[in-house]
Amino acid sequence: SCKNISAGGVAFKTPAHFEIGEKVVIKYHCDDFEKDLEINAKIIKAFEGSYVAQYINVKPFDEDKIVKYVFKMIAKH
Repeated sequence: SCKNISAGGVAFKTPAHFEIGEKVVIKYHCDDFEKDLEINAKIIKAFEGSYVAQYINVKPFDEDKIVKYVFKMIAKH
């Protein structure tokens, strides 16, 4: 589950196990996006099933979608 999302990466909790430096694909399914996003990322922090992943080579169009979504969530709270 997603704990924190930003334009540069995401913090999440999962029963899956990842190593620091491991490359992963982050998939976002959100009604705000026309289609699901798949973003390449690298695990940069790990602690007891919680991870932080930094996006790698994000397409500007996808980054813009994420930024707009983050601002929308901030405005709701």
